[in-house]
Amino acid sequence: MIEIHLQHQGAFEVGQQVKGTLIWTPDSDTLPRSILVSLGWRTEGRGFVDRQRVASMSPTVNRVVAGRPTMIPFAVELPLEGPMSYVGSLMRIIWELTVDIEKPWAIDEHLTIGLIVVPRGLVERTAAASREGLVIDE
Repeated sequence: MIEIHLQHQGAFEVGQQVKGTLIWTPDSDTLPRSILVSLGWRTEGRGFVDRQRVASMSPTVNRVVAGRPTMIPFAVELPLEGPMSYVGSLMRIIWELTVDIEKPWAIDEHLTIGLIVVPRGLVERTAAASREGLVIDE
């Protein structure tokens, strides 16, 4: 079983690091062949589907015990040039953080979670406005 715990909750800004901990509870004492944490975006809607992986890392573990959670820290960076998350009537841009664990002689494990990516400064401006009781037109 795989769980992802992010250090930051809510929207991420372009250029920001996505940091967290991957918690994997293996079903055997066998080390995985590989672990891949990847960050990317994809489109949905009319027209051609596009997808791009923008960052990835391959953490290693030295020991696993069946049934005991293994904590694996990770950090991947969002590119400054975006794109930002978008939901429109004809198209959507969806950001995803994906974990793939390849296990020898067993069924591989996979987990994907969605992220919201916004322009730089938007999270801070929105927080400041809400503290002052203002509304920002996004």
